[in-house]
Amino acid sequence: MLLRAWEEMHLSGVLTLNGIPTVYLRDDAKPVRPEAAAAAQLQFWNQGVATILLLRDPQHVRVYSSMMRPTSPATATDLDMEQRLVEKLDLAALASWAERFYTQIGNGHYYAGSREAKFDPAETVDICSTIWLPSVMNSFTAGWTLGMPMRSLGGYSSRVIYATGESSSYPTISRANRGNTFMNS
Repeated sequence: MLLRAWEEMHLSGVLTLNGIPTVYLRDDAKPVRPEAAAAAQLQFWNQGVATILLLRDPQHVRVYSSMMRPTSPATATDLDMEQRLVEKLDLAALASWAERFYTQIGNGHYYAGSREAKFDPAETVDICSTIWLPSVMNSFTAGWTLGMPMRSLGGYSSRVIYATGESSSYPTISRANRGNTFMNS
């Protein structure tokens, strides 16, 4: 999976902690536009391996979480992408930030405090897919006689979800009543 991410996401680096891919780094030669940032975050979120994506361009480093649902690249605005940022740094501040960032990632403090809301496990691709999967399976089976067992259909449905990569079709978990109320985004 890491090789696939490296190639498909055009990564420049991967930080692993205890052998676990934790941070993806992607360098862009030009300032990142909202559509490109949204596309990168969507790919990153759909893969669901690392927890942090650093998008670095000549002006800024943008930090995104795999636990923040992405927006559609086709309609992404500057405001959409600002709302999904964990933080944004000027390139000049990167050197002093990097050592502190590495230490906080290692001890878990980066995910706490003012950043905690950006690391919501209920917003990961795995949770969203799990919630959405029964309705996909029901859609596939409605009015059809299929020659495949349900467990095979579940695997097939999961591959369809990941292949389409369209996050706007995933349901949203209501923060007021997690586990009981779902809304379409």
